[in-house]
Amino acid sequence: MYPELEQFHRIEKEYNDKIAALEEELKQLHEDKAEASRQYNKALSKVVYERDSDSAVELAERKKASDALNEEMKETQGKIEQLRNSRDERLQNMVASLKEGRDREFDAALKNIESKKEELRRFRAEYLLLIQQLHQTRKYAQDVDAAFKKTVKPLTTEFEHESRTLPHVNLHNPFAEDEPHGVLEKDADQVYKTGKVPDWIESYSND
Repeated sequence: MYPELEQFHRIEKEYNDKIAALEEELKQLHEDKAEASRQYNKALSKVVYERDSDSAVELAERKKASDALNEEMKETQGKIEQLRNSRDERLQNMVASLKEGRDREFDAALKNIESKKEELRRFRAEYLLLIQQLHQTRKYAQDVDAAFKKTVKPLTTEFEHESRTLPHVNLHNPFAEDEPHGVLEKDADQVYKTGKVPDWIESYSND
C-alpha cells in the first residue's frame, strides 16, 4: 500500500484500539453496576421488610456506590463518543491526501504499464527473430545435406537413401511429447490475470 493509506490505517487503528479499551472498561462498569444494583436491592429488602438499621446505612453506601458507577459510566461513554468524533474528523481530513496519493500511485502504474508494453513488443520481436534463426539454421543444414548428396551422387550411391533429420522444435503444442518452447496463449493469459507463472519458470527466476 502507499504511504498515505498506511498512515490512514495506522491512525485509524490507534483510535480504534483506544475506543476498544474504553468499551472494555465500560463493559466492566456495566457488570459492576449490575452487581451494585443487586447488592442495593438486597439491602433495600432488609430495610423494608426487616427494619434492619444496619442495612439502612449499607443502603446509603450502596446508593452512593451505584451513583458513582453511573457517573463513571457516563464519563467513559462520553470519552468513547469524543474519541469516535475525533477519529472521524481526523480521518475525514485525510481523505484529500489519500486521493492525492492514490492518483500518484495510479499514474505511476499507468506509466509503468506503457513501459512494460514497449518491453513486451521488444521481447516479441526478439522471440520472432529467434524463431527466424531456427528456420535459417534448419534450412542451412538441409541445404548442406542436399548439396553433399548432389555432389557425391555421380561418385557413389552409398548416401542416396541416407536420411538425416533435424529435431522438431515444438512451439505451441501442449500435448506433444516434448515441452513447448514457444509462449502459449493460455500461459500468457494465466500470468496476466492471476500473476502466477508456470512452475518451470522457477528454474530461470534466479538467473
